[in-house]
Amino acid sequence: MKRKILLFILAFSLSINIAGCTYEKSSSSIKVLSPQSNSTVDETKNNVPSVIEPLKPEDKPKEESVAVTTPIEQPKPPLIIKNGDSGDQVKSIQQKLNKFGYNLLVDGSFGTSTYFAVVDFQKKNKISANGIVDSSTVKCLDKAPTAETTYKPPVKPSTQDTKTALNNGSALEQYVNSKSFISKTNYFIWTDLSKQRVNIFSGSNGKWELIKSFTCSSGKASTPTIKGSYTVGAKGNYFIADSGARCKYYTQISGNYLFHSILYDNKGEKIVDGRLGIPLSHGCIRLAIENAKYIYDNIPSGSLIYIN
Repeated sequence: MKRKILLFILAFSLSINIAGCTYEKSSSSIKVLSPQSNSTVDETKNNVPSVIEPLKPEDKPKEESVAVTTPIEQPKPPLIIKNGDSGDQVKSIQQKLNKFGYNLLVDGSFGTSTYFAVVDFQKKNKISANGIVDSSTVKCLDKAPTAETTYKPPVKPSTQDTKTALNNGSALEQYVNSKSFISKTNYFIWTDLSKQRVNIFSGSNGKWELIKSFTCSSGKASTPTIKGSYTVGAKGNYFIADSGARCKYYTQISGNYLFHSILYDNKGEKIVDGRLGIPLSHGCIRLAIENAKYIYDNIPSGSLIYIN
């Protein structure tokens, strides 16, 4: 009996120890994950996550101030329209030149004709005659035409002019025959710069007869025509000057000094400077095309040329 009571007490005591292990309180240091902040929250503080207070206006980050700079207006480049240019600006220049009587083809192409028209216009207006249209040229083009600034087409030398010279030829013949001019051919050319005339004689020393006389245009003061005695050299149908002008029927006097026609455009179709009777060339002697062709066709190489 006592044995049974002892076993009962032992079993009861063992059951109490197991129950005590099962009901142990939770540790207060256990942490749980807060879904709002992804950080741990201490459950001992009523399991309430800390609230993030909104920023006060004064605490908000200030926007960066961007400095606004006013762009500096760049000065416009100076107006420059020159030989070889094309477009609407050239058309406008050609139209304005035509207002002054130049009768240009308004094609928007700054060629030889337009170049010489600009040079002549600049000379008439007493500004730099370089053939380049700048603001000073445009300013003059915008003015009303006057008698001084209007272009006057050159007057073609008349046959009467030559006849008059021939009628007075005896005085010229007396002059050349008194000077003993000797030519290797039966022709002799005398250019009188003071009168801007070219006189052509046929014959021989002491027996020269005047057969042709016509108006010319020699070199201007800054680029004068050479003086002295020379002989006819090379010939050619035409050459293109640095300005782009075509000069027809040239006959060499010496080096780059030539008899040749008045100035035509680059294609040789239109006269761009037909003035004669005044010194205005770069040293050559300009002639009406029929007179330049006469020398080209009839006066042989080696013929004497005298210029004074």
